[in-house]
Amino acid sequence: IFVTSTRGSHEVAVWACGGNQYGQLGLGEADSIPTQIHVPMAITFPDPVAAVESLECGANHVLCLTKPPGSGQQRLVAWAWGSTAFGQCGMSKGEVSESVTQRRWLPEVLVDFVAPSPHWPLAVAAGRAHSAVL
Repeated sequence: IFVTSTRGSHEVAVWACGGNQYGQLGLGEADSIPTQIHVPMAITFPDPVAAVESLECGANHVLCLTKPPGSGQQRLVAWAWGSTAFGQCGMSKGEVSESVTQRRWLPEVLVDFVAPSPHWPLAVAAGRAHSAVL
């Protein structure tokens, strides 16, 4: 997974290729996307992204920290996708601990870091089957 930006246009893209058995590429459901991607494909975020501050890959999951469009001091947005077998992708909107899916096929915002939460994400780190947000 890698990030590109277009000079002068402020367009940011996150690209993915490789194995996608657990949704770790963030490209969509296994029914519509092959489990092996040989040519990089752009990941589509459900919300606009102005900049990618950090991107971390675990064994089968990804964490991403983005800056939303607009000026001024804004809260960064923490995203996760891929395997959630050990809870490494946290919880997204509408999930409760008993209903977390085993795979997250697309990027989803981590609810613990969305306003009005007092927790503002500053950095992300991913290990083999764990994650950390500072």
